[in-house]
Amino acid sequence: MTSEAERTRPREFARFCKLMSLNSYARVPREANVRSVVKAGNKSNIDTSNPVLHFHPLPLVEHLSAYSTKDVISCERVRVAGMSRLKVDRFANSFRVTLVPSAVIPSRLHGKIAVCVHRNASLGLCKCAKDEWKAIQKGQWSSIMSPYEDRYIDVRFTDGASGSVTISLHEECQQWRILFLGFGFVLLLLAPIVSHWVPFYYSSSIALGIVLVVLILLFQLENGHCAMWNSTCRSGIS
Repeated sequence: MTSEAERTRPREFARFCKLMSLNSYARVPREANVRSVVKAGNKSNIDTSNPVLHFHPLPLVEHLSAYSTKDVISCERVRVAGMSRLKVDRFANSFRVTLVPSAVIPSRLHGKIAVCVHRNASLGLCKCAKDEWKAIQKGQWSSIMSPYEDRYIDVRFTDGASGSVTISLHEECQQWRILFLGFGFVLLLLAPIVSHWVPFYYSSSIALGIVLVVLILLFQLENGHCAMWNSTCRSGIS
């Protein structure tokens, strides 16, 4: 007759083989994640000398799952390098940063691509607050930035979506800044004359009073509209 140890030995061996197969299956995402962490550590940069960048976000470690691709979150960080503040001739300019998904990504998956812009270089990859993430609208994402500041852009793919994206930087001239600067200098030069001009005080006070009256009326109309809407909703519910 066989002993109890001999009878339980096949079951223990089968359990050991099952555990080894599960560990070897789960080891693949971890190794893939190591490559993503290394790549994320070397943050990609874009600036005026390198205005276009193509990249493919890779999976994150804590979101990799060996059993469901829907749990996978891919992320990548891009640094927008600002210029020196000594370049005062660029004060009227701004950076327009645009992100466009690859053409092979279906439009129905664009809602699974989110972008976060921040200044914190020590922030973890894709660790922005929930309300800071902006989804891609109409096939692209765009934002205006100061040319003198460094910004970091985190791009996140959720629900197993994957693919490459293109981020580009274009320097634009904001002419209204130059106009307002010139207008400010004119007012500064005319300040000694205008301060002794009596009609200026009357005209400015009347204009200020008209603006305040219009703002008060708009505020009252808005409150009345909200109150009417709330009463209508309550009556409909009751």
